[in-house]
Amino acid sequence: MESQILEVRLRTDLKKNKVKKLKRKGKNVPAVLYGEEKEPLPLTIELRPYKKILHGPFGRNTILTLKIKDASVKPVSEIPALSYQFETDSLTDEIIHVDFLRIDPKKPLTIEAPIKIKGLAPGVKTGGILVQKMRTLKIQTLPADVPPYIEIDVSGLELGKGIHVGDLTKNPKITLLRKETDLIVHVEIPRGTAEEETAAPTAEASPETATVATPAAASGTPAKAS
Repeated sequence: MESQILEVRLRTDLKKNKVKKLKRKGKNVPAVLYGEEKEPLPLTIELRPYKKILHGPFGRNTILTLKIKDASVKPVSEIPALSYQFETDSLTDEIIHVDFLRIDPKKPLTIEAPIKIKGLAPGVKTGGILVQKMRTLKIQTLPADVPPYIEIDVSGLELGKGIHVGDLTKNPKITLLRKETDLIVHVEIPRGTAEEETAAPTAEASPETATVATPAAASGTPAKAS
């Protein structure tokens, strides 16, 4: 993944009333950069370009290059980082504060990758209900190999069948941090049908393909990661 440049400024006035005033303005919001055993760095970011990055194919898992533009910092400092946590307004749901995490391009990251469902399950066509048990999947990978999403193909799922973490195609660049028996998605048999009376209590594993998307294969916007 190619990092996205986000211009930021150092925030020197740390008084509470100043921070609250900055949050209320909406155009610029306060932020803090943490991590790598360094002192937290108070920042100010412009909200519009940041939201544009969040709406891109990698969402909040986009690798950022924070470019500090400040007269007191020469030369201009560029810091690789990842969005870690947001604070939002309780009424408007607008972002009013951001925490960034410093990253090392040579060290693996642990993130929650969004899950993207692909295809139409045959079991749904015959009256079943597609139930998605997991919306994100915890993975570990280098920053350059962060996928935009985990793609799950359900086009072969029949009634009572499911896809578990252990069914996913292995990617040598990505480590899955969930149990292989954890259920991702299955086709539930409607209550009161003849199939339900004879079905097993848990969804059977499906032989269908489920893949981890690579950055080169990114073509859609993922759901927001939790």
